[in-house]
Amino acid sequence: MRLFLLSAGYILHVLSCVVVAAEDCPPIPDFTAVYHYDSVCDKKAQNRFQDSLDRGRQARQLQASGIYHVPNRLTRHCPMDVQDMLQHDNDYNADNIYHYGFNTIWLVHNTASTPVVISWVDRKNQKQLPDSDNKYYYEEVSAIDGKTSPPHKDPNAILQPGQWKAMNTYDGHVFYIRRLIVPENNNNTTGSTTRLGPILMQHRVGLIPIRNVFGHALEQYCDPNDPDLEPIVEIKETHQTQRAPEFQRSLRPPLRPCNTQDIGFRNLVGCPLNVYYSSTFNMTGQPRAAGEACSFTPKSCHEQFKFHLGTNPYTTDFMWAWDSQTKFEGTYVGHNFVFRLRANDDIVVDSVTVQPTYVQECAELMENQQHNDHFRKSILARPKREIREFVHV
Repeated sequence: MRLFLLSAGYILHVLSCVVVAAEDCPPIPDFTAVYHYDSVCDKKAQNRFQDSLDRGRQARQLQASGIYHVPNRLTRHCPMDVQDMLQHDNDYNADNIYHYGFNTIWLVHNTASTPVVISWVDRKNQKQLPDSDNKYYYEEVSAIDGKTSPPHKDPNAILQPGQWKAMNTYDGHVFYIRRLIVPENNNNTTGSTTRLGPILMQHRVGLIPIRNVFGHALEQYCDPNDPDLEPIVEIKETHQTQRAPEFQRSLRPPLRPCNTQDIGFRNLVGCPLNVYYSSTFNMTGQPRAAGEACSFTPKSCHEQFKFHLGTNPYTTDFMWAWDSQTKFEGTYVGHNFVFRLRANDDIVVDSVTVQPTYVQECAELMENQQHNDHFRKSILARPKREIREFVHV
């Protein structure tokens, strides 16, 4: 549904949200994270490669198969048990079908004190344990070449302490980060004596779920029966209509910086949201105050409208439709996004700062399994509800 800005009520709402003029706004220091320096990639070659993946074709296939089948992002640090992350952990995908989604770049940074190995979980290579009806594992291969097993036999899959990698991957792909065990007095981390250790991190690439993290009572502002009306203006000269300029999406630049991350956001709040970009200014909301329905956070002058998140998972255009539950944005490490209730934009329900995925130390795992010097497959108990379909766009 659409709403013309001829409505006085809507005009008043817009006027009440005017951002402070730029000259009155304190400047933000210019910052580019090292992951996006021109020196870390061949920018033109990387842009050509990304273009060759034909994101338009991917979007058409995802529209047909259902973007709601693509999972949310999930990271498990220092897991004491291994979970099957090739299935949904949400309640918006009733048929439990698991699809891979868009191509993207995943940044992983090793902040642990030991070398680690990045393995990709090959969901097509699920194996049953002998003499067991309900336990299985997925084969792990090098996350770089997609075939070397055990993965540490590929030297490019090894991250030394302090190193990072930019991984070309897809939403829905699952990775394990394992400790690399190197015998004492052996500095050759790619030698035949190295072994795979415990899993320090499980990571699933996917959409970022946006939730009511501050615990606001939103009932008085959000009725699921209220229409999510698109703000439309009429062009006097042509009498044509278009989305109001202050709510339009920005266009993709022709040449993007190194390791631009195409990130999807999924609205799980249940209320329409307006999403604002605040550059590197760290803007966040306030937890719900005791005895109050909501806490209020006035908009900063650094915030600029980026996109709208509706509540419709089945829209005819999940990329661009106003009421779509999902939107995608090309962004960079250090950028901040603020998610405000459309019905009252003084209410912040969530905020996101784009970061790489950091590999943590996991001292307890190290101590408990420091003598684990063989390739441990990840043994999983089979869930009651199995995944019956996998689709790669």
